[in-house]
Amino acid sequence: MEHDFDVFYTPATENSKARMIDAVRRTESGEVFGFHSNQTHQSLEAERKQKILIGKWSVVSAMIEESHCTEPSAITEEQWQDALEALPPEDWKRVNGVESFKFMEYYWGNVTSIYCKTGKGCFVFKGRASMSAAEVAEKINNHNCKVSA
Repeated sequence: MEHDFDVFYTPATENSKARMIDAVRRTESGEVFGFHSNQTHQSLEAERKQKILIGKWSVVSAMIEESHCTEPSAITEEQWQDALEALPPEDWKRVNGVESFKFMEYYWGNVTSIYCKTGKGCFVFKGRASMSAAEVAEKINNHNCKVSA
């Protein structure tokens, strides 16, 4: 399979995120099937009772990954400490007044929980593990983070 191949996916709706269904396989005659399911585009739509689109894996994957990222929310000092002690932290640093680390268990793709501690309190958000500590600090320092009650 080529690196950036076509996939079947369902678009995001008000109640659900976009989801990848299967890789696309095209026959010499131009018919389109699921690589793993061996189902046609039409049979996948009929089975799932929803629109199924075709897109490049790199584009669909990035779109789904982005949909799992969240804004920072306040947590307690105890929640911060519990997360810090649960597994070895990744990229644990202090930059621009923000101490942060990434949870080593990833949520989806390159998305993981990122824990932050500042003079304003403790926060968590889901973000890309590839974010630098400086980017994390900028997100926290520019966000209207409020200390939890």
